[in-house]
Amino acid sequence: MHAQTYTVLYNFSNGADGGAPQAALTRDSAGRLYGTTLDGGAGYGTVFRMTNQNGSWIFGNLYKFEGNNGNNDGAGPIAKMVIGPNGSLYGTTVAGGGGSGSGCADFGYEGCGTVFNLQPPFSICKSITCPWHETVLLPFVTGPGGVYPFGAVAFDSHGNIYGTTQLGSGLGTVYELAYSGGAWSGSTLVSFTGANGGEPYDTLVLDSAGNLYGTARGGGANGYGVVFELSNTGSGWQETILHSFDDSDGAEPFGGLIFDSHGNLYGTTSSGGPGNGGTVFELSPSGGGWQFSLLYSFTGAGQWGPADSLTIDSAGNLYGTAYKDGANSEGSVFELSPTGQGWVFTDLHDFSGGSDGCNPNGGVVLDAAGNIYGTTTGCGTYPNQYGTVWKIVP
Repeated sequence: MHAQTYTVLYNFSNGADGGAPQAALTRDSAGRLYGTTLDGGAGYGTVFRMTNQNGSWIFGNLYKFEGNNGNNDGAGPIAKMVIGPNGSLYGTTVAGGGGSGSGCADFGYEGCGTVFNLQPPFSICKSITCPWHETVLLPFVTGPGGVYPFGAVAFDSHGNIYGTTQLGSGLGTVYELAYSGGAWSGSTLVSFTGANGGEPYDTLVLDSAGNLYGTARGGGANGYGVVFELSNTGSGWQETILHSFDDSDGAEPFGGLIFDSHGNLYGTTSSGGPGNGGTVFELSPSGGGWQFSLLYSFTGAGQWGPADSLTIDSAGNLYGTAYKDGANSEGSVFELSPTGQGWVFTDLHDFSGGSDGCNPNGGVVLDAAGNIYGTTTGCGTYPNQYGTVWKIVP
């Protein structure tokens, strides 16, 4: 069953507006959508906002990164934006932040990456395109030990920031940023070595006790990635492997995890599984441990499945995108609905590789009416074929 109300809200040109959005969108309480592009702008990616004015969506750039050629503000934002406790925006870039000659370079950009904050203009601005003010909270060239923060940040109840780096200190890290004395300082909570996971790619999620949960796309007992938990023991952080993938149940979990209202965790893998094209899985608390269940397997060859976290609605339905799955092998948008007989899969849209976009790398976000929003990394209406922002009305 396909939704018949798919609409492209914006086509990227890879010019001043940006190009190749990799991440899911973020929606604020007023219904505005925020996102990032890996490329374009001033040459090193952008942060943008979409505002609905009388039924029409208006695009505006909030910030254009200058990389190490400018003010060392960062380069290559690949994760979604997060609205922090103070209402401003927080994000990461995989490169930039200084460190020329450090040996760090990703997507052709120098630098080891940053955590940054964006705030609205300090003076009155009546245009939706006024640039916001950026502050680099941490350039990874100076610590806390990892490099290339691909995932978004997460906040605990005290305002501390947590995230992952793909490499550094071995095969990546989990880091914490704490604010004290007017400045942010970073520390490494866990370094991945392979046996305990490797190359974490996406965002962490916290439970009510402040424990951290995430995925690493490699390592573990079988080398196909892990789901892990970090618990604060008071004298440090202890890692527990909740599940090691063995390819038959999935491999390379690029996406992070989400909780439902009952404390169950849901996630995705980009490859492996019975169909070899990635999986959707559930981890449920059971007897002091966690019970793994395979909910759905995509058919394909290699990384055809989801590359980002899922989204859940109030009824417990799961939504996501698959990077190359679908009738045209250009990606798809899907829904998984729980029933008494298991989970029912619904294909909401198959990307054509034309004007509707192709290869959705980021997940989706829902509004109060159940409308679905997302991005594609490529394709679109000629000549602006560097990705799209889209909407589905179910």
